Amino acid sequence: MVHRFVTGWGYPAKLFLPSTTMNRDALLATLIGFGVGLLIMGGILVGPKLSIRIPKITIPKIAITLPTRTPKVTPGTQSPTEKAAFSIDKPVNDSVLSESEIPITGSARDATLVVVQGPGGETVSSPESDGTYAATIALVEGRNDIIVTAYHETEVQELTVTVYYTPETL
Repeated sequence: MVHRFVTGWGYPAKLFLPSTTMNRDALLATLIGFGVGLLIMGGILVGPKLSIRIPKITIPKIAITLPTRTPKVTPGTQSPTEKAAFSIDKPVNDSVLSESEIPITGSARDATLVVVQGPGGETVSSPESDGTYAATIALVEGRNDIIVTAYHETEVQELTVTVYYTPETL
């Protein structure tokens, strides 16, 4: 190791020149990098020629048939083949609204009474002659689970829709 003394600002200082150990480490890293680069380049140039010699393997195709399911219709849900006797048309589930009061509309055929309940209160409505109903409900800020219950002569059906109310403009 070579030491050199430099005078500056009134006192001598030692400057160390790079040692030979550092040069060996840099040389070794360069040689390893060069060797890895050669291996990658050899794989790129020779690899396609080697893949021709490898025998091709084919996998037999297997046909899988899954059983079809018929949709299960529970009270308060819509049958895929006919219009539901009880449904919520508006609002859409998981919608974000900026109005504090919203109309709830839908159909409740053969119902005598429809009750709309939410965190901001409840409203009672009678369906029109064509089976449609409409009610207005107050919302609270955040999540609002609105439950619509249709009372028929022989049964009670219930549907739920969730909306989110924020007074901020979106």
